[in-house]
Amino acid sequence: QAGQGGAAPTPLVEKFGELCRKMWNKGSFKGQVSPLEFLLAVQERSKKRFSVDAQADPVTFLSWLLNTLHFDLTGGKPSKRRSVVTRCFQGEMAVTELRGGGEEAEPVRTKFLMLGLDLPPAPLFRDAMEKNIIPQVPLLTLLKKYEGEKITEIVGKGRKKYEVTRVPDHLIVWAKRFTTNAIRHYGREKNPTIVTFPLRGLPVLGKKFDLVAMGCHEGKPEGGTHRAILLHHAGREWYQVEDLSVTDVRPETVAIAEAYFQIYSATAVSK
Repeated sequence: QAGQGGAAPTPLVEKFGELCRKMWNKGSFKGQVSPLEFLLAVQERSKKRFSVDAQADPVTFLSWLLNTLHFDLTGGKPSKRRSVVTRCFQGEMAVTELRGGGEEAEPVRTKFLMLGLDLPPAPLFRDAMEKNIIPQVPLLTLLKKYEGEKITEIVGKGRKKYEVTRVPDHLIVWAKRFTTNAIRHYGREKNPTIVTFPLRGLPVLGKKFDLVAMGCHEGKPEGGTHRAILLHHAGREWYQVEDLSVTDVRPETVAIAEAYFQIYSATAVSK
C-alpha cells in the first residue's frame, strides 16, 4: 500500500505487505514463509534498535512497529491522517488529573494503540513450604483501571483517572511485568503475578472479545525465552511458536500461560 498523498511505500511497509501477502496466499506451493527480508527492513528502519541476531522486548517492538507503520502509511503525518493500523487497533480514552485538594481537572482526550495493565506488587514473604507466594488476578480486575473510577498514582506525575471511551475492533493489552530497580541495584526485575483471562467473551465497553494471540515470557528477567501462542481460526486450534518450532497446544494450556501481552478481537456487541 502506498503512503497517503501518493508517496511510494517505505521499505518497511513494502516488506511487511509482501510478508502478509505471502502468508495468506492460497496458491502458494510452500508451507513456510521466510520473514528475513522484513526483519532486515526492521533492522534498517529502527537503526539497529531491533536486529536479526539479538533478542528484544516484544512489547517494545510491537509498539514501535505499529507506530512506525502508521507514520509511514500516513506520509509522516500520523496525527492528521488515519491508516489501516489506527482503523484496527486505535481506541480513545479520557485522562483526568486530580489536583492537590482532590479536585478533578478537565479531562484530556487521547488515543491509544495498547493498554498497559498494572500488576499488584510481587509478595515479599514465603509460605510454609518456603516458596514464594505467587498471586493471581483476573484480567477484568486489571481493566477496571480504565473505567474512570479508579485512581492511579504515578511517581512524579501525580494521581490520574483513565476512562476508555472507545475500544478498537482489535484490542491489545500488556502486563507491566518488567521494571528496573535502580535503587536496589537489582537490574531488571520480573513480576510473576498470574493473570487469569477468558479465551472467549471478554466484555469491554459493550463489546465482546475473543483471544486470538498472545506473547509469553519464561525464565530470568534479563534473558529467558519468548514464545507466541496463536489461534488458527479455521479449526479453532491453538499453536505455540518459538523461533522455528511450531507445536499445537490445548486450550486449557493457553488459559494458564504466563501472558506478557494479548491481542483480542471483537466478535459481537453484548446486550
